[in-house]
Amino acid sequence: MIKLSNLKLRYTITRLNRLDPEKADYEYIKRTYNTMLPGLGVIINTTKSTEMFFRTRVNPSSKPSKIEEVAAPPAKFIKGYQRCNPPSKPMFYTASKRLTSILECNVQKGDTIYLSQWMGKGKLPINGILDENALKEANFTYSEHETTIHTYFDTLFTRRIHSKFSSDYKFTSAATEVMTTNFTPGDYNIQTDKTVGLRYPSVHDIQNSYNTVWHTEISESMFEIIHLLEARVTKAQGHDIELEVIDTAVNFNDGKIHWLGDPTQLPEMIPDKSRVPFIKTDSGWTLPIRDKTLTANEMSSFLNE
Repeated sequence: MIKLSNLKLRYTITRLNRLDPEKADYEYIKRTYNTMLPGLGVIINTTKSTEMFFRTRVNPSSKPSKIEEVAAPPAKFIKGYQRCNPPSKPMFYTASKRLTSILECNVQKGDTIYLSQWMGKGKLPINGILDENALKEANFTYSEHETTIHTYFDTLFTRRIHSKFSSDYKFTSAATEVMTTNFTPGDYNIQTDKTVGLRYPSVHDIQNSYNTVWHTEISESMFEIIHLLEARVTKAQGHDIELEVIDTAVNFNDGKIHWLGDPTQLPEMIPDKSRVPFIKTDSGWTLPIRDKTLTANEMSSFLNE
C-alpha cells in the first residue's frame, strides 16, 4: 500500500473519530487501519527469558481443575468486543504485575479470584509500538507522520471504557488484529502463525505496569503455568486490594491443576529480575516457596512484585 500524505492521514483519523461505535463496521475499521500503517516504523522486541506474566479469573461457577480453565477462554464464550479481540476470537491477556491483573478485572469485595503466574517457553516477539520504554531504549524517533499515528493508537488504548459500551472496543480490537498479524516467520522468533504479542499500557496502573496480549496459538504452545492461587477479595478500594488466600497449586501435570489444600504455598519474592530461581522437585522445576501466611504488608509487596 501507498503511504498516506499527512493531510490524508489527519482526514482518515478524523473520519474514524466520528464513527458511531454501535453502527461502525469492524472490517471497515481494520481496512482503514491498514491504509494508515504503511510508512510506520515499529520495534519488534522479544520477551526476557525471566519475564513473568499474570492472569486473573473472577468468580467461575466452580473451582478450576484444568489449566485450560485459567487460560484463554473458548471462542464460544466470547460474545462481545473486548479491548484486544472481537467476538468469537479469544486472546491470551497477561499483566506485568499480580495487582495489575486483578485491577484489570474490576474485582469487588467478596469476589473469589484465581490468580495465575506464567512463563514463556523461550523468547517471544512483541510489537513495541505502544511500549514507551522500548522506544526510549532503542532511541527510536518518530517522524511527524509517525507521531500522528502513534498518538492516535496510544489514545485509543489508554482511555477507559465502561462495560456497557463494549462496542467502543471495536477500535482497539481492530488495531490489535492489524498490529499483531501477518509478520514474517523466523525474524525475532516469530512463529509460523505469523503473529506477535502487543504490549500496551494498563489503564488501571498506567505509570507502573503494562499488559501484553497474545494470540491463542502462541499461548497454548509457548506459555507454561507455574503457580496458581485461589483467594477471596476482602478489600477493594482503588489500588488498595487485600486478599485472603484459600488454596494454592504448583503442580500442573497432564493439564490438570493439583491443588495443595494449603494457602501458605506462595512464591518467594524475586530479588533480581534478571534471574529467576527454580528448585528441582519430583514433579519438575518449581519456584521457591515461602511456606507461611503473609502479613498485610507482605501481601501488598507480593501483589506489586
